[in-house]
Amino acid sequence: MRTALAFAVWCHAAAFAAAQEPVRLVETFPPDYQYRVSCRVNIDGSLTLPPTKDRSAQSLKVSGKSVIDYHERVLTVAHGKVDKTVRKVHQMEFTRKVGDQDQANKLRADVNLLVIQRLQNLEVPFSPLGPLLWSEIDLVRTDVFTPALAGLLPKAPVKAGATWTAEFDAVKELTDLDKLSKGGLNCTFEGIDPVNPRLARVGFRGVLNGVGEDGPAEHELEGYYLFDVKSQHIGYVSLQGVHRPLNNSGVAQGEIKGTFVLTRDPAATTADLSAAALSRWRLNPTDDNTLLLFEDAGVRFLYPRHWRIDEASARQIRLVERQGSDLLITLDPLAKLPSAVQFHKEARQGLVLQKAQITGEQGPRRILAAPFEIDHFTIEARFGNQPATFDYYIVGQRHGGATLSARYPPAQAAERRREVERLARGLVVNVK
Repeated sequence: MRTALAFAVWCHAAAFAAAQEPVRLVETFPPDYQYRVSCRVNIDGSLTLPPTKDRSAQSLKVSGKSVIDYHERVLTVAHGKVDKTVRKVHQMEFTRKVGDQDQANKLRADVNLLVIQRLQNLEVPFSPLGPLLWSEIDLVRTDVFTPALAGLLPKAPVKAGATWTAEFDAVKELTDLDKLSKGGLNCTFEGIDPVNPRLARVGFRGVLNGVGEDGPAEHELEGYYLFDVKSQHIGYVSLQGVHRPLNNSGVAQGEIKGTFVLTRDPAATTADLSAAALSRWRLNPTDDNTLLLFEDAGVRFLYPRHWRIDEASARQIRLVERQGSDLLITLDPLAKLPSAVQFHKEARQGLVLQKAQITGEQGPRRILAAPFEIDHFTIEARFGNQPATFDYYIVGQRHGGATLSARYPPAQAAERRREVERLARGLVVNVK
């Protein structure tokens, strides 16, 4: 991005500040705007676990790094802000160690074309190539959405020494705070590089308190970015930060230090994001291309995004749905799988033991005979004044079987049943 000489003489930039005319630092993101992004993050520090009745407070060492590299093209803009992009990802992965536990996450190569929708300052991705894992969505969601970094730019032309406050959209991208309660990010125009007059440098720093996904936290940030005044884009961002999780009393529960370096190059385009290349894919979300994938050694299935995995073990997976439905999948070797008649009897007896009043039912029937068997039955019940619909499936395959037990609020039953039946028909089981 910059020559060694430019860095060596940058400390003398202040000598040129007085002669500078006001500089306009504005980057726009029209549809079809394309650029390449490369990002590197390193973290190191510790987290304090609160004491419990069985143990005293514990400190866990935390370290990690991430590498992200992709081409991106703007698809649509609404109300002056980018609300949808498409990415060709070359690398997106992170590794982390918390205490003695190693963690890793990466985007699979077979879903490296991503459509990113920007909804309420959140990145919501899907891939036209296939379903994403929740861990992959989480990986994209915590990435920096670079169009939001335009919030670091001033609203009017500036001279060296001018200051302004960054917009919250940019602050959120750099901190992952959902709500800011105190502080801000202050930007200062430091001037034009005397060696490379295309580059303007802006420093920023601040201490911010707010609430993120993991609770209240304090962030202390200091860094700068380089703006290309000829091509009008932020090309380089360097940041050092400290993240301090806070307890309910505002006391820091550890400290994690990190470095963040990002480069952007609008001159680097790729044919993979051309109109011709993208024409073969559906770039708008559908019920099919937004499905999520759950996969481990024993089972594979697809499910809609308004369901989430609540618990998962080697033999059972529980999903819950935002409007009150839930689903339990139990895996068994084929020899231990109950028959439809047995499962119906067990389910009915279980509801009676819970003091449920059976108000209606549809007995077992086979809904799929090949390439594997699926049997299905339903029970309508009432717990006092609370009605509920119960839905059951028995899936028998060559390498194992599964029972599915679902409960729906009656108003949601028809739609939820379609979703659960689709999950059952797409289930792949491998249980010994």
